[in-house]
Amino acid sequence: MKVATLPQSAQSLVLLGGGHSHAIALRRLIQKPLPSGAIDSVTLISEAPRAPYSGMVPGHVAGVYGREDCFIDLQALCDRAGVALRVDRAVGLNLGDRQVQLASGETVGFRWLSVNLGSTPLVPPGVQPLLGRSIIAAKPIQALLANWDALLSALPQWGSRPLRLVVVGGGAGGVELALAAQRRLQPLVGDRLSITLIQREAKLLPHLAPAVGDRVAQVLQAQGIELVLSQTITHATLIGTDTQLRAASGQLFWGDRVLWATQAAAAPWLAATGLATDPQGFIAVNRYLQSCSHPQVFAAGDVATMVEQPRPKAGVFAVRQGRPLADNLRAAILGQPLKPFTAQKQFLSLINLANGQAIATRGRWAFTGAWAWVWKDYLDRKFMRQFQQL
Repeated sequence: MKVATLPQSAQSLVLLGGGHSHAIALRRLIQKPLPSGAIDSVTLISEAPRAPYSGMVPGHVAGVYGREDCFIDLQALCDRAGVALRVDRAVGLNLGDRQVQLASGETVGFRWLSVNLGSTPLVPPGVQPLLGRSIIAAKPIQALLANWDALLSALPQWGSRPLRLVVVGGGAGGVELALAAQRRLQPLVGDRLSITLIQREAKLLPHLAPAVGDRVAQVLQAQGIELVLSQTITHATLIGTDTQLRAASGQLFWGDRVLWATQAAAAPWLAATGLATDPQGFIAVNRYLQSCSHPQVFAAGDVATMVEQPRPKAGVFAVRQGRPLADNLRAAILGQPLKPFTAQKQFLSLINLANGQAIATRGRWAFTGAWAWVWKDYLDRKFMRQFQQL
């Protein structure tokens, strides 16, 4: 392998991944640069020069937002922050030599490393062979949108055939994608469209207030989306142009395209790095967002599990962790004490119903209305403005 950049002894910081926490950390570097001479270089490694904001992706699928509305320009952030952007994909870490191993075959050395890679849906072995073909994973979002664009481009040649879309996963991501797809596709396909949402639990959104799942089930029914509960998909087979999904119960489902939006899974190569991980393979971090096993490594967002205060994998935590992560990286570089991050036990969830309304829920309360959609739209656009108006 070629060694691309920094020797191990260099005072270098590598930000691995272009997630929400790192976008906020870059903005923090613009606002409060490191003292001159404190570090030799800062490098962001990202698979693309732009990063999608997950909160607005269902709105983009529904056709409410354009592509520019919901993408963060990482190149512009890096340029303003004096950070080098490396467009590549990580495939491993050599913690002994302090190197990030890249898909290109090159490596990047570091003194300090921060990981904000996000997650991907957990896909059973019997389904994995069709990933990227007729089955589209909800994450990484770049791949989801590329496949969504391909489906939209294929519709003029679809003819009079029915379009059967199956969404697997009844969490917030699956629900929002099913409703967004229905809003976008119905005017294009009409009554030839059928959408089925399959959830392994007995209720939708089981981790939120009970009223939320009930309300969403009513909205799905009103929009003509079939809801299937208590079915776990274990295998997928491509038969001609049809995708056959088989549940653990033996029940079969059929679709032309499948959106896979189940619970989060960590990148498989993390388990081989030597970093302390939780049972699901996510990086275990302490209250300072610092690796429990390697103090030179920090992590935030979905890729990290806060062992002292575990929380669900939700974008709100990646956003909230951005500034504390940046400040603790700064403190580590300057040899100053780290400050703990305290995650809220209850957090606001705003679920886009793709009908001009949203559900606002926190703890045991939940409200539905057009005002909740206006609120969500305002908060999402406000979040994006901090990167668009540097």
